Amino acid sequence: MEFLAFTTETLGTLALVVVVSILLLATITVLLRRRVKSAEQSQVQANVRVQQLAERLHRIAARVPGMVYEFRLDNDGNFTFPYASDAIRDFYRISPRDAKRDALPVLEVIHEEDREGMLQSIYQSAESMTPWRHEYRVVTEQGTIRWLFGNAIPERDAQGVSWSGFITDISQRKSAEQKMHQLAYYDGLTGLYNRRKIQKCLQELCAKEAGEQRAVVLIDVDHFKRVNDTLGHKAGDELLRQVAERLQHHAPAGSACGRLSSDEFVILVTELPGQLPEYTSQLERFALTLRHNLQQPYDINGHYFKNNFSLGYCVINDSSVSADQLLKQAEMAVSHVKAAGGNGQQLFAAKMYQQQQHRNAIELALAEAVSAKQLSVHYQPQIADNGLVSGVEALLRWNHPQLGSVSPALFIPLAEQSGQIEEIGYWVLHHTCQQLQKWQTDPKLAGLTMSVNISARQFYLPDFVSIISQCLDKYELAPQLLILELTESLILANLDDAVERMLQIKQLGVRFSMDDFGTGYSSLSYLSRLPFDEVKIDQYFVRSGSSGNPRDWVIVDAIIGIANTYGMKLVAEGVETAVQHNLLRQSGCLCYQGYLFARPEPASETAAWIKQQQTSATES
Repeated sequence: MEFLAFTTETLGTLALVVVVSILLLATITVLLRRRVKSAEQSQVQANVRVQQLAERLHRIAARVPGMVYEFRLDNDGNFTFPYASDAIRDFYRISPRDAKRDALPVLEVIHEEDREGMLQSIYQSAESMTPWRHEYRVVTEQGTIRWLFGNAIPERDAQGVSWSGFITDISQRKSAEQKMHQLAYYDGLTGLYNRRKIQKCLQELCAKEAGEQRAVVLIDVDHFKRVNDTLGHKAGDELLRQVAERLQHHAPAGSACGRLSSDEFVILVTELPGQLPEYTSQLERFALTLRHNLQQPYDINGHYFKNNFSLGYCVINDSSVSADQLLKQAEMAVSHVKAAGGNGQQLFAAKMYQQQQHRNAIELALAEAVSAKQLSVHYQPQIADNGLVSGVEALLRWNHPQLGSVSPALFIPLAEQSGQIEEIGYWVLHHTCQQLQKWQTDPKLAGLTMSVNISARQFYLPDFVSIISQCLDKYELAPQLLILELTESLILANLDDAVERMLQIKQLGVRFSMDDFGTGYSSLSYLSRLPFDEVKIDQYFVRSGSSGNPRDWVIVDAIIGIANTYGMKLVAEGVETAVQHNLLRQSGCLCYQGYLFARPEPASETAAWIKQQQTSATES
């Protein structure tokens, strides 16, 4: 019984243990199941979260103005895009899925000139682990060019290097930069280099080692202002464009062509054969050929037009000479040609510096010439065919205490360029009117006319008509005795304004004379429109025609015929020989001025000579 009781008790205990164990295992099973179920739910939620984040990233990337990407370069050289936004379709014409497998097709879209440079920039970034930044071009499906900019940060792992970043379209920026570059370095009218670019190129040439010869050739369009004034500004612009085209066509290979100012061009010559002095001969031949080609007729709106050119050039053979100095040397050479009448060419010479310094000294001294009372007026008589003196021309003279007697041919152009001619012209006008007033009171000189040269700057002053009126009133002059001499170039500078001013002054009773008639290319065609009372035959034609050049005397005959047709008085200038005098008489010119009769002298000497001449002519 005791054993039975023990056994029963033991079995009960075991049963309890079993029940407890079963309950414990069931509980554990339930808990594990719950955890498995919770884990399964968490995985689903995580997948959903991942999907949500991916969609959000995709939406954000779609809004970015460019392409967001991850690019990978494996150790075996394989290119892929593990991730790329849809913009990759627009940039590279490939889908994100295809790019994920193989990115090599992207290279085919990159401009062939930029392909190698882009690859090198990627390899360099991978090697140095520095950010990748690169600008390059891609070719669109339509064949146009598009500029892109890539920016990414590299990260290395065991299999290779990955870059995360973005790519943007910078085509508009590049276009703006190109426009800015064009404006900064190119002439808007001709497309040639502008002064800034030419100076930059010239500085680079100066920095090169001595060896091959180089040169600066400056080209000036003679009388370009006349082209604008007579043909119009559109025609002038067209002429400049055609000149630019010819310069580019005829410039040696490797040369740079530019436009420095309105009517001034330049060629930087880098490839002419030879060494000094042979090189200067080559340069001279090139300039001569270039000038010949430039002088060929231009088709301006269906009309053929010819023009002359002045060329100045210098050789670049001294590294110590700056770009500005070289341009200045070429400008001096052009000025030398212009001073000789233009339509020529000149190699720079060192003596031109001294000449320029002399001109600068003259210009500086000229500023004080009026106040220092260094100016004077000489008078040259004009003789009628009967021997009587009909008038005089007032000629300006300047005697400086250090410079001595300065030629009017030198100081008057300088005065015009500097603007000092306005003050000088005002002084001359009042001085000569005062002298005419004195002579009017002398019975033997009362009928003399006074011819006064008027500069362009003086003539186009706003109050010039008023100045003439004031002089007439102040000095109580008979207006018909005052003759204003104007040059053809002055009139053609602004034809309509010139005619209007002339008519206003003629209403005051003052007369006009055209000085140096025949030296301009359009005098004959404009003479009928201009209210001149007198024409002066330039001394060039008088001298050349009488020395055996029949063509020039044909021009003299034509001038005389036209003046007689329009009822204008004729005066021949520069009559120095009896042969010239007789030829002029035979052609119908009956008034003369020149050394054959009298030289320009101060007022007192001129007055004495005139009185004697009048007496001799009357008695004979």
